[in-house]
Amino acid sequence: ALLFLAVWSNVSPGLVTQAVLDSPAASELPSDGFSRGAILSEARNIAAGKQATAFNPLAQKFVPLYEAAQSRYNSAGVFLALMLAFSGGAYA
Repeated sequence: ALLFLAVWSNVSPGLVTQAVLDSPAASELPSDGFSRGAILSEARNIAAGKQATAFNPLAQKFVPLYEAAQSRYNSAGVFLALMLAFSGGAYA
């Protein structure tokens, strides 16, 4: 279960970003990779509580998407880790 959590903590941010990019609102993002990354980074930081406001107003639109995706993947990670821990305990 601890090995799974170590891997999950590295994989889940990519899954969260991909979930945000799969949303219909992502069509409003600029095609320039640098600008798109800056907007998504601002939204991710606001959703995580690391930043209070957005410099780019478009970033504010993605904050609820990041919060929802982060919540979903955090819950999935906790559930899978608990299942692995209980399975390992039952096997032992």
